[in-house]
Amino acid sequence: MGKKNKSQNASTLDETIDTTLPDQELSYDDKLNFVSIISKPMATKSQSKKIYKLIKKAAKEKSYLRAGLKDVQRRVRLGERGICIIAGDVSPVEVICHMPGVCEEKNIPYCYTPSRADLGNFLFVLLLSA
Repeated sequence: MGKKNKSQNASTLDETIDTTLPDQELSYDDKLNFVSIISKPMATKSQSKKIYKLIKKAAKEKSYLRAGLKDVQRRVRLGERGICIIAGDVSPVEVICHMPGVCEEKNIPYCYTPSRADLGNFLFVLLLSA
């Protein structure tokens, strides 16, 4: 019932074995295995790199980037113009299956990228034209 020795707890933590795998970056082809069947048109490898670079630049400006399903959907319906970039590996698919139709209705170009993590964990990104 007394105080526990801090040095004992530290030594038991040091003895535990790290079983985690090192971070392994998947290749573009491996990421394509995880995309949903409705993810068309899919950006090519070079197009994806350009899209990620464009998103990184647009994120520096406050009003150039809209992220998240709710915000993007509201902005598209209000008439904002730009390009809609959708992650292809979103699960469940029912969350995003309506967005291509909304984009086509408003004549907004859209494309899919293979990885949500590469988009910065956003479901959608709408890049606004300046």
